Amino acid sequence: EVLDTICDHYGLGEEYGEEKLDIFISIFDKIDSDGGGSIDMDEMYQALSNAGIEISDEGVLSLFAMIDEDGDGDVVRDEWKDTIEFYLELKAEESDMKNLAAV
Repeated sequence: EVLDTICDHYGLGEEYGEEKLDIFISIFDKIDSDGGGSIDMDEMYQALSNAGIEISDEGVLSLFAMIDEDGDGDVVRDEWKDTIEFYLELKAEESDMKNLAAV
């Protein structure tokens, strides 16, 4: 849900390809304000709040549980990229299914 909200907030539309992945990578880079290559929960919450994206503490916890593959409490760029690639693949499949159902 949080990733859907981010898509909606940035007007990323229904197309799911490399361009959208690049946008999500640039979002990671913006959130990683100290340039350390990782994002902690506070950085994520603050960045999303500052962007006007309403998210609860539970939403951030849920997002981190999904992305933080090694469970160290930080999301590194590769974890973010892997999760976004998976998310975009799922969304593309959903879109394909909707298109097939409409036929």
